[in-house]
Amino acid sequence: MVKARVLETNEGIQNESTVETFDLFARSMRDKGWNGVDGMISSGIKGGDMLEIGPGSGYVGLDLAKKLHPSSLTGCEISPAMIRFAEKNAATYGIPARYTLGNCMEMHLRTKALLQLSQMAPCMSGRIPFNCFV
Repeated sequence: MVKARVLETNEGIQNESTVETFDLFARSMRDKGWNGVDGMISSGIKGGDMLEIGPGSGYVGLDLAKKLHPSSLTGCEISPAMIRFAEKNAATYGIPARYTLGNCMEMHLRTKALLQLSQMAPCMSGRIPFNCFV
């Protein structure tokens, strides 16, 4: 039996200084190779259109895009402060990522293509037209 997911936040990290601290942490994880990107690639995730749910400051999706050269990279993020960091990081990477303010639990997605989730497959039901990672 699968337990219902416990909602941790409906707002994400909003405080600018907390977002900055998170960005430093996420960058450190990337620099150490601990962000899971290599595992996603070895699991078979490919280019195409990629949707990142909760990208935070964007390092996972940007690293994945740097290695896979997808058609597009879109991030759905609940925190405007995180989006500002993700956009800055995308510019640094030179990747034309698009970040949208929203709550992934409220997304209405078409069900036509294969769903590829790296870690949290139970977070969504159905299939979506993106390579999706959390």
